[in-house]
Amino acid sequence: GLPVDHPDRTVLQVVSGLLDSQSGRLFLSLREARGLAYGVWARAESGFGAGLFTAGLSTDPARIDEARAGLLAELARLCRDRVPAPELAKVRRMLLGLEAMRLQRVSGRAADLARATRTGQAPGRAAFAHRLEAVTPDRVLEVCRALRLDAPTVVTVLPEAAGGRSR
Repeated sequence: GLPVDHPDRTVLQVVSGLLDSQSGRLFLSLREARGLAYGVWARAESGFGAGLFTAGLSTDPARIDEARAGLLAELARLCRDRVPAPELAKVRRMLLGLEAMRLQRVSGRAADLARATRTGQAPGRAAFAHRLEAVTPDRVLEVCRALRLDAPTVVTVLPEAAGGRSR
């Protein structure tokens, strides 16, 4: 992931949006098309000095290898292929909507002001919209490649009934 004051933080939020949600790549490919997952997620979390990016799924223990391969293939595709403009536009709209909801809460506005103070970036939805518009398909590729999203650390966690091991 990336720290809160990193200039590519918004790009990583877009990457998360491309993968996450019921219209995201992980849901459409792994859950809907292939029936490999009960649930999917992708999160870009930023902190001071560090950040964390996670993507994952829950699946039948008997299908772990197939599900892992599908997840890795979707991450590799983000590092290999340019995101189509309509897909990028859809994710921008979704992220703007989520930002509008977040800024309706006092805690969201306070976090926005704290981030703006730390980073020097303007606060608010309009400023976020401007940063989103600067995210291009080429920037998505560059950031995915720089963060090596095509070669992640993979952790598999099984419930006790299935052996209770991690690998």
